[in-house]
Amino acid sequence: MRVVLIILASCLGMAYGDEPKVESTQAEMKKLEGTWVMTHMSRKGFKVPLPVEVVIVFGTDGSVVQREKGQPEKKSTYRVDPSKSPREIDFLDADGKLDMLGIYERDGDTFRFGASDDGDSTKNRLDKFDAANAYLWYLKRQKK
Repeated sequence: MRVVLIILASCLGMAYGDEPKVESTQAEMKKLEGTWVMTHMSRKGFKVPLPVEVVIVFGTDGSVVQREKGQPEKKSTYRVDPSKSPREIDFLDADGKLDMLGIYERDGDTFRFGASDDGDSTKNRLDKFDAANAYLWYLKRQKK
């Protein structure tokens, strides 16, 4: 009987433990929701000029739209895991295939996203923003 109670308590604990993560993911997506304008980017520690204006629109439903001046809109989806350190963000293409693994940090209306610059950012996730192979995007929330 004691074993059954221990197993039951463990199962309930695991089930309860999943709820806060779902809620925190949805809450984080709500915080990302809106239009963000890229201010600059850096590659391997060096600032890279932006050739055109880049705007990214995040939806709470996981949708993301990227607009670059003179280019067609790029629609895709994203998912976040704010429980990780650093926080993780993945972008998926229109077919639902993984397009890029990244890390991010958000501080109010400032958003920094980093991805690996190793030639295949779908296999290697950065573990820190100052990694030698980091490609970083800096964005500011567009005021309504």
